[in-house]
Amino acid sequence: MPGLAPSLSRKEREFIQRRESILNTALRLFAEKGFHQVSMSEIAKESEFSVGSLYNFFPNKEALYKAMILEKTGGVCRQLDHVVRCDSDEFTKICRWIEKKIELYRENIGIFRLFLSETMGINAIVRSQISILLKEKQHKLREDLAVLFSAAMEKNLLPPMGEPIVLAIALDGICNALLNAEEEVPFEKTIDADTILHIFFGNILINYQKNDQQKRPANANPATARPA
Repeated sequence: MPGLAPSLSRKEREFIQRRESILNTALRLFAEKGFHQVSMSEIAKESEFSVGSLYNFFPNKEALYKAMILEKTGGVCRQLDHVVRCDSDEFTKICRWIEKKIELYRENIGIFRLFLSETMGINAIVRSQISILLKEKQHKLREDLAVLFSAAMEKNLLPPMGEPIVLAIALDGICNALLNAEEEVPFEKTIDADTILHIFFGNILINYQKNDQQKRPANANPATARPA
């Protein structure tokens, strides 16, 4: 769990920690049994709370599910946003964005599987609310990525490749498609950042790496290097 703000009172910190514990327990139970096969009573028991206490946090199971999906995906978005704002050139940021997206997908595979398998079966209003909010998050991620493409082309880190937002959607789409297919397709090699970089950029990546060697230590890799 990320560190809580020191300005919060002890009561506020305890509330947040208990809420996070409930969400993690619900995620585990939903993943094991499915949304409809888990009751609020079972979530309360597994979380070591009374049912009444659980309802102080969430008015119903749909509200709990919505909070779980949005908070877990929100954490993913925040970490990708950190990559976009790190102190590196724009092409290196794109490389790191791909690497971080793969890492976060695998760390949060449970929540993604749950969303794909269970969301269609929940209350239509809640499902619509979740869908709208997730689309807003995805749009923001792609807009940020488009800004990187635009700046990289303006600075000649990349040659003219097309409309930045189209490039951002295409790159994000390739990442999503390959990661989602991993469980169904017996790839000979695990999908990694280098695989996606070479699919998307091809010879552009090779030329960038040749030029970048003049600026970086011999063992540096734009796909894996971290900011100083």
